Amino acid sequence: MIGDSVDELSRTLGALKHLRVSGGSVNEFRWQMSNAQTWASAALTDDDTCLDGFQGIDGEIKSEVKEWMTKVARVTSNALYMINQLDDKRGKPHVVRP
Repeated sequence: MIGDSVDELSRTLGALKHLRVSGGSVNEFRWQMSNAQTWASAALTDDDTCLDGFQGIDGEIKSEVKEWMTKVARVTSNALYMINQLDDKRGKPHVVRP
């Protein structure tokens, strides 16, 4: 499941790379945002499924994997939140400058 999650996060990044902030159509923007949301959501689900696979296993390894996967899930969840915030702009791409 970890490999699946990594693959889905790669697909999320691929979808985000295809966004055209200027010059792209709103429909293309929405399509790529939908793809990014789908892959990030799938990665988050795989994180949970991976942790479920450690039920019934005790010890330090389970504890370390759980801690690591919890951090990965938090970062994935934050990424999904930001993707959703960008999409909430109703398909109007905006560049956010730091």
